[in-house]
Amino acid sequence: MCKGGIYVDKTVGDLLADRPLAWVSSADSVRKAIDLMIDNDYSQLPVIMDNGRVVGWFTERRLAEEVSQDSIQHILDLPVGEFLDHEPVRVVGPHRNIYHVARLLEGALAIMVCDDGKAKGIITDYDVAAFLAEISRGISLVEDIEECLRDIIEFVFPTPEARNAALILAFGHDRKSPTLPAKAYDELTLREHGQLITADDNWPRFESYLQPKALFSRYMEVARPIRNQITHFRGALSPQQIKALNNVRGWLRARRSLLAPGRPTIAVPAG
Repeated sequence: MCKGGIYVDKTVGDLLADRPLAWVSSADSVRKAIDLMIDNDYSQLPVIMDNGRVVGWFTERRLAEEVSQDSIQHILDLPVGEFLDHEPVRVVGPHRNIYHVARLLEGALAIMVCDDGKAKGIITDYDVAAFLAEISRGISLVEDIEECLRDIIEFVFPTPEARNAALILAFGHDRKSPTLPAKAYDELTLREHGQLITADDNWPRFESYLQPKALFSRYMEVARPIRNQITHFRGALSPQQIKALNNVRGWLRARRSLLAPGRPTIAVPAG
């Protein structure tokens, strides 16, 4: 789990969302298989029977072995079934964690994802690496944003008692423990960091660092849905979203630079 509550606990089903399965039958021609591989930028295709059973792989590796022994023109019209790569097909369900599947990929061409006996897609080491790189990039930016917010909050309210008082002003008292705030500081989401800062009784203490309030709130509105998209993996981030997170982070870093050890903090608000 990452600071701010962001975590990556995604399944191969998340990774395959909206991605059509490309496959061939053993009776299809090598020509068709090659065309599909080129169109989808794949180095292998699953070979699936009419009953949905996966019988093997058609791979660039196996094709290269045959081309070295015969002309490509002779091979193109032959059935795929004559060129199966019989490496064992590793199968997982769509609810398997991506990190588990990443371990299974060691030494394998690809992993077949099946649900109720029906093939749903394939996962390769490239898919996993690209997914983790994309997720990590977004998480890193959001973590930096939350770290900036926490640095500013902890500068203004430097003690746990001061932060608890500020939390009570923003969120009220805990029903079961009236001396405590309804929200714990270490469990605040990105949205709740913003709420703590912009609460009417807290904002004057942040104003000299984060004004104008409307601009700060706007930056939080930009970052929050992107953060939620990362958390729930609702698709990959676009270049525009990455740029937006960079803009928010840059603005907050500039405001954080205004914090100086010699500058006085504001008095603790009354509970």
